[in-house]
Amino acid sequence: MLEKIKSLVYRPLGLEEALTPQKKKAAFVVTYENKLIGRLELENGEWKFAYSERFKETRFIAPLFDFPDVTRNYISKELWPFFAGRIPGLKQPEIEQTLEKEGIDKKDIALLLARFGKRTITNPFIVERE
Repeated sequence: MLEKIKSLVYRPLGLEEALTPQKKKAAFVVTYENKLIGRLELENGEWKFAYSERFKETRFIAPLFDFPDVTRNYISKELWPFFAGRIPGLKQPEIEQTLEKEGIDKKDIALLLARFGKRTITNPFIVERE
């Protein structure tokens, strides 16, 4: 099921070649109106998402669609659509220019998320590298 969803999200974005780096660590925070929602981490080729304690206690907004259980620690080999959808289509000329100019490997989905994923017009959440 996740593969089907991934193909629907990744293909239009030109991310079908983007992979989860196996030997890289990265951490991102997800915020809403300057309030910490949760933390996304990459380590040993696995993505992990967990809600912050503050969010679990206050639930000032509904949980994120891809992560409905606020008590669960989510783990995946693939980046979830909530985050992957924040990366613009890599075949857009201005995005291709940015990748080339900044020396960003278009196969490294963690770098793509760090570079392009902070803000999106489709939702009000901020995703920043920690």
